Amino acid sequence: MTSTYSGTVSAAFEGTLLGIPSFAVSLDARSRFRFEAAARFAVRVARFIVREGLPNDTFLNINVPNLDEKEIRSFKITQLGRWIQNGQGVDEKVDPRGKKYYWIAGARVAFEKKGIRTSRRWRRVHLDHPLHLDLTDRASLRTLKTWKF
Repeated sequence: MTSTYSGTVSAAFEGTLLGIPSFAVSLDARSRFRFEAAARFAVRVARFIVREGLPNDTFLNINVPNLDEKEIRSFKITQLGRWIQNGQGVDEKVDPRGKKYYWIAGARVAFEKKGIRTSRRWRRVHLDHPLHLDLTDRASLRTLKTWKF
């Protein structure tokens, strides 16, 4: 679930904590960025949310393919996926102010999205499963309550 590492998603999470209807928009690209379609889609989503609202404590994570707007066919609500990385690790770096920070390392090999292809290939915007502030794994509660330490 790469969204837990995303600064964009974290900002939407924080906005939602503050009671501000929020969403994160990411461009599915590593180079030759084409922001126009993502920007236009973000404006459409923002206007819709202002008009209709969002469920309490819920925010959206939107991934837009790096295509011209006319090449994008549709949008689809999907489930969160996972990057499968070749090698794990953390790179220690230094920012321009001399402060250390850490970058998650490892080459991304594949993207597992429970039978759903990547947005770029299918030419559609992905609204990843709506995210909620409550990260509780309710399916595990019964089992964990039986544990005796």
